[in-house]
Amino acid sequence: RWNTICREAAMLARRLRVPEVSAASSVEAVIGAVDTAVLLSRDASVRLADLHEPRDVTLLVGPEGGWTGRELELAAETATLGPRNLRAETAALVGLAIALSVRGE
Repeated sequence: RWNTICREAAMLARRLRVPEVSAASSVEAVIGAVDTAVLLSRDASVRLADLHEPRDVTLLVGPEGGWTGRELELAAETATLGPRNLRAETAALVGLAIALSVRGE
């Protein structure tokens, strides 16, 4: 369902690339399968907007209760969207909007 929404939104915006939405069985599996994973965490010291290097990233949006210590250890990078607790679906949209803005898109 989410990939359909992303595809239709990309077509409406005349974008060449369609963001991919997928569910994973574990954080370890995702981090091991992608080039650059950025774990979104309210407690991270770096804001997502401050990651200036334009590149392809995979944003990992976790549960509203936060990530486990092990999951945080596995992440190559962590970034915050700010001090507020956001619903997972809201955090995903905000993170995508920030990442696109950083890339100049």
